[in-house]
Amino acid sequence: MERQPAPAAWPLREQLLLAQIVHQDGHVPPNWASVSTHITSHPCVKETPRARSADTCERVWTALMQTHVPSDAVRTDRGAQLALAQRLYAARLEELVSDIAVEDKAFHELHEKIEGLRAGRYDDELQKHVQVKAPSEPAKTEAASTEPVVSDVAETEEEAPDDDDDLQVEQDLLGDTADPSRADMGKHAAPPPSTTTYSTRVRKRSRVVAASSSPASSPELPAHTPRSHRAEEDESVSDAERDKSRRRTTQLLLMLHNQVSNHTHANLFDQPIKEMDAPNYYTVIKQPMDLKLMKQRIKEGAITSSMDLRRAFSLMFANALMYNHPGTEVHRMANEMRVATDEILDEFDRTPLGS
Repeated sequence: MERQPAPAAWPLREQLLLAQIVHQDGHVPPNWASVSTHITSHPCVKETPRARSADTCERVWTALMQTHVPSDAVRTDRGAQLALAQRLYAARLEELVSDIAVEDKAFHELHEKIEGLRAGRYDDELQKHVQVKAPSEPAKTEAASTEPVVSDVAETEEEAPDDDDDLQVEQDLLGDTADPSRADMGKHAAPPPSTTTYSTRVRKRSRVVAASSSPASSPELPAHTPRSHRAEEDESVSDAERDKSRRRTTQLLLMLHNQVSNHTHANLFDQPIKEMDAPNYYTVIKQPMDLKLMKQRIKEGAITSSMDLRRAFSLMFANALMYNHPGTEVHRMANEMRVATDEILDEFDRTPLGS
């Protein structure tokens, strides 16, 4: 004969369910076959039907009477049935209050962490996790600095034109570091170019040095350039370089944003949350964030670095995890996308562009 589970193995909610079914069934003594049928088909019971057989139900109910109503343990009338149900109801209520207190404490701890994240109290700690030392470059020797300028000019002449800088940025971001296992998070990257540069200042400087050192081109240069004219040219070049650097940074951030937006669950965060879809959302969430708003802030210059972008994504996922309770489908999907986003940003921070 197969051994049946002990009464103590039944969770309190199922003990209460058994007592309620016995009382509601109304039979004296209880009809255990009917009780077994009702409790087995109840959605709160996840055990196999064999574990809730008529014999098991009778044995568990008798044990519960001896534990909670010892003075009337041998009675099976309606009064005894009601007394057991009431005692189990009170015990279940205390259990729920305790569970709510635990969840409430966890909620407030999470809320305090989110407020700390918004206030920047965890910036130093986050920086320690994401900061990766840039690869050290070999020191340049004097011998290297005395190489003929003609070779530098030849190399710079072979570099891609300025119009292709955006394509080079994309190739350097995705070419060497693209993860084949996350194909659904972005498009396949093109092979990295053989020569990479992110500033036209090097090319211009190389051409000027080469031209000034070439005997054939020396007569073409003016004998003297006024100081004010040179200062205006340097300032103009500096402004142009800063503007181009800002545009490239914006493009890098938008490319990271697009990678995250290609995630399977990204449709949850495409647009601002509507109150009709999520009641009291803006009562709980004081600083909303979504992918559309994030993209707008990147273009406006409010988000200017990968750290700013990481904070924005952290805020977006923290809002979703705080509003949606653990165990819900939205909570699970948001957490999966959060992990994938951290992987994308960590991978970018390991590249020279992110260091």
